Amino acid sequence: MTLKNQSCEFSDELTRVARNPGKIPEFFLRDYNRGNYCKASSNSDDSTMGEVYAADYSVRKIVGRIIGVSPSIVRLRRAARKLAKVDETVLITGEPGTGKRLLARTIHQLSARREAPFIEVHSGHLCLQHNGFSNGSSESVLIDLLEKSADGVLYISRIEELAPEIQIELLAYLGGENGYSKRAPGMSRRPHLILSCETEPDEAISSKKLRSDFFYAASKIMLNVPPLRYRKQDIPHLVEHFIRQAGTRLETDIDFQGISDEVYDALMAYEWRGNVAELENSITTLVATSEQGKVVPEILPFLQETEPLRPLQGKSLPEAIAMVEDYLLRKALGRFEGNQTRAAQFLKISEASLRYKLKKYNILNK
Repeated sequence: MTLKNQSCEFSDELTRVARNPGKIPEFFLRDYNRGNYCKASSNSDDSTMGEVYAADYSVRKIVGRIIGVSPSIVRLRRAARKLAKVDETVLITGEPGTGKRLLARTIHQLSARREAPFIEVHSGHLCLQHNGFSNGSSESVLIDLLEKSADGVLYISRIEELAPEIQIELLAYLGGENGYSKRAPGMSRRPHLILSCETEPDEAISSKKLRSDFFYAASKIMLNVPPLRYRKQDIPHLVEHFIRQAGTRLETDIDFQGISDEVYDALMAYEWRGNVAELENSITTLVATSEQGKVVPEILPFLQETEPLRPLQGKSLPEAIAMVEDYLLRKALGRFEGNQTRAAQFLKISEASLRYKLKKYNILNK
């Protein structure tokens, strides 16, 4: 059997698991990036080796919470392990719901600071705190946060929404200016600062939401979490995870029977503008509203059946053909988890033709 065929069979197995999570082979219960189990043999008397295996298991378990098999997610898992060993400021960019907070927490849990606090603050809340101080001192707010996150991690989300004066204070902190390197008594070292931005940095800078000097000081290390629509091969893994998670959280006794092929195809074809967070909410809704273990697709608007040709009404023939091609291309890529070879075979066109049409309709497939 060729490696290509093995890959296709493995992909088919993932699809089957996502559709019917109640019957999951043992090897799918491992963390996706682990390979073999990492645990000491019960017959081994070498306690040191056992500790090494246990530590490796713990690291892989933490990193495995970043779920997916796409190249971008594999790179982020590797980056998290490396960045846990440094104290440089990290800026995480990405659309809402992509998992920036999860990545920040993973870096913290993998680092030597894991026993120290992880303090998370939204920029809007930070601005409210700043306005609430009687003397209007952003410095007072920042020092308070530094003290609370001493030796740990301070995670500030949506930095593009920070007030200009707070950006200036953070810039001084990053540069060790105005005595910030000696502030917050009792700290053996400054907190590790991790920031996130939901707006494209260039756009935020050009619109004057983000100071360019602050951005460049904060982005010595920058990671981007891509939208879910650009890594649809991760959807089967996420669906299976969220089904289990919903069953545990909802404490339901219903024997959930998985999702039908039609619903699964719709999940793969949908654009997921709300990214992983929207997918999680959708799967939770399907599990919570299932009737005798079967999903009720009508509960989600994008799963409701509509007249398929209605959007073509009033369109010229070239426009209608373009819309149909765009739709079928996206459906095929979603059906085969981004595998262009299988999508081309399904559509009965050459791979060269498929790639041409993907470029023509600006369909990204990462």
